[in-house]
Amino acid sequence: MVINKHMRNREIFNRKLENLESNLTKMSYLLRRQGTKDEYDNMITSCRDLIEQMKSYINMEPVTPNEINKY
Repeated sequence: MVINKHMRNREIFNRKLENLESNLTKMSYLLRRQGTKDEYDNMITSCRDLIEQMKSYINMEPVTPNEINKY
């Protein structure tokens, strides 16, 4: 994936990545403290939602002739 240096949604994209990173940390914590299956499933769903949002933001960006936007 190539992130265009002129990406308009860079700040949003960075926040979503930070949210994703935070969710992964929470999932690790849930595993260490023997969290419930529902708690873990909720975190996985949240991570997937963030990934879909990020794909959407990428798709809104203009594609240069050098890249193919597969999302």
